[in-house]
Amino acid sequence: MMVNNKNDNIYSSSKKQSYFRDVAKRFVNHKLAIIGLIILTLLILIVTFLPMTMKLDPYTIGRELPYSGPTKGLVLGVDNAGRDNFSRLIYGGRVSLLVGLLSTGISVLIGIPLGIVAGYYGKTIDAIIMRIADIFISFPSIILILVLVSIIGPSMWSIIVIIGIMGWPEFARLIRGNVLSVREKEYVESAKAIGVKDSEIILKYILPNSVAPIIVAATFRVAGAILQESSLSFLGMGVQPPQASWGNMLYGAQSLTVLTTKQWAWIPPGLMLVITICCVNFIGDGLRDALDPRMKI
Repeated sequence: MMVNNKNDNIYSSSKKQSYFRDVAKRFVNHKLAIIGLIILTLLILIVTFLPMTMKLDPYTIGRELPYSGPTKGLVLGVDNAGRDNFSRLIYGGRVSLLVGLLSTGISVLIGIPLGIVAGYYGKTIDAIIMRIADIFISFPSIILILVLVSIIGPSMWSIIVIIGIMGWPEFARLIRGNVLSVREKEYVESAKAIGVKDSEIILKYILPNSVAPIIVAATFRVAGAILQESSLSFLGMGVQPPQASWGNMLYGAQSLTVLTTKQWAWIPPGLMLVITICCVNFIGDGLRDALDPRMKI
């Protein structure tokens, strides 16, 4: 009996390793995903280490006249307060990426437990959780976020928390659908029959077999959160100066004169937003295809 159990464990382990190898191969073969991953990794390294290496200062005002053009010491000129645009671009990348990652983390941490509980236990608990999710989804998110930000006050941390809380229904509904399918599997029924605790069943059987689509959804959510933060900052309700973000750099360049004659003030942050969001979406596409067993290697 012990030999059979050992053989079963070895077979299960080799099967998992084979699955992960196939996922890795499919992801590596997705050229856009690899390009996106390389560029995003470089971007993270740049915004993390470049400020320390170059001793960048995004806060000192009056370096030059407002919206002065690029010079030898100021490669992207200065903003409306005479602050170094290049320094603000790098520090703004830190803020925008941090908002995207942390707010997505909050959404996942709220949505996954609620979705699992709703899908596994069903009935009244399911109805309550899903109706709450429906209420969140029924409001236009950007309007509700604007209202909450105006009540709490605009700052990086309030934006992270609000975007994170507003994003949980997407993950709850997604994982609930997977749990409804997985809980009917024979191995889950067998575990229940021999008296395994619900918490152990959820952690050992339900969660590992339901989490793959969440990984894909989380990547797209990061891109959406970065875009939401930029939109809020562009409207003046997001990250507040002197702290830099790509959105509030665009907010400072709204006038027609700046848009037409001071391109160094708004093209770099706009371009960085486009590149970052495209890279995250490419990675999401690659993960989606890699986790789909129907895709050929």
